[in-house]
Amino acid sequence: MLISLFAVGSVGFINENWFYDNGIPFHHLTAFPLWVESIILFFLIAIPFFFLFILGMKILSPQAKLLGRTANLSLFGIWLVALLVTIFMATKVYMHRAFTGNVIETRELPVPVTDTLQIRMIDNSDLSGNMELKRRWGESKEVVFDGESKLYSNNLKLNIKQSDSDKVYVKIKKRSKGKSNLNAKENAAGIAYRFELQDDALNLDGYFLADEGTRLLDQRVYVDVYLPEGTVIYLDKSSASFLDFIELDGGNYGLALEKHYYKMTDNGLKCLDCPEMESNDEIETTKPESFQMQIDKKGVKVQVTNAKKEKALVKIDENGVHIETVEDSLK
Repeated sequence: MLISLFAVGSVGFINENWFYDNGIPFHHLTAFPLWVESIILFFLIAIPFFFLFILGMKILSPQAKLLGRTANLSLFGIWLVALLVTIFMATKVYMHRAFTGNVIETRELPVPVTDTLQIRMIDNSDLSGNMELKRRWGESKEVVFDGESKLYSNNLKLNIKQSDSDKVYVKIKKRSKGKSNLNAKENAAGIAYRFELQDDALNLDGYFLADEGTRLLDQRVYVDVYLPEGTVIYLDKSSASFLDFIELDGGNYGLALEKHYYKMTDNGLKCLDCPEMESNDEIETTKPESFQMQIDKKGVKVQVTNAKKEKALVKIDENGVHIETVEDSLK
């Protein structure tokens, strides 16, 4: 624990951002430097373990006097102060997350209904360094964008909904927490998210950027694409992990909604190239027409006859269980 104290505490003097990227980020909301928090947490955890060690020594040697009354009271006082400071820090972090604010932006897209709209998610490899673009709801990191330190996150969801007009439009909902309603809305407004329409392709960023030090504010982005009835879209494979609840016309085609063409109908999206799902009415069910059971000293015999007059005999005796087809009744 001493090694951990000096290792983590020294980061606050050398390079605090390293621990921010790889450790616990709440120190940005407590107004305490990292090395102070390290010392407080050390006393809060180490002192109880030290007293457990002293108790173990007393059990082994009841006559041993390891610490005096003054030392015990001093250590308890330090631990109590560390506990109160920790409660204060936790309360301060909670107060920074007490309110939730939303900012909604809507933009109309000049997309003809007769064209097929391709929807795909794109990434900035210079910022993320990810081999694969996907939604990572619990992961974020600091990056440098246009010479400024920003928070990079993939915590966004994509929805496809029916438009209430004959226009295609995109609604971006940004959400963040804050210490007040106004502060929460300001944090949400500070989220940077972009998308653009290139010919027949709607390129949506698979990430968003936020201000530094807002990692614990539960920031998210919801992208809703509204399509008028009759619009055909193609969901690119990059959208797989970002798709939220999609209302489908004609049933559920499974979880793999990407890499298919869909047409917006009055009942939701209808897949145009998905494999047909076998309905329950088309599944042939075979119900038993008769059931006979015989129990005696030799064991148990069960005969079942189905609608096609096919019989099966189940015998349970000292030799085990035997199943066979028969043509006559039980004897």
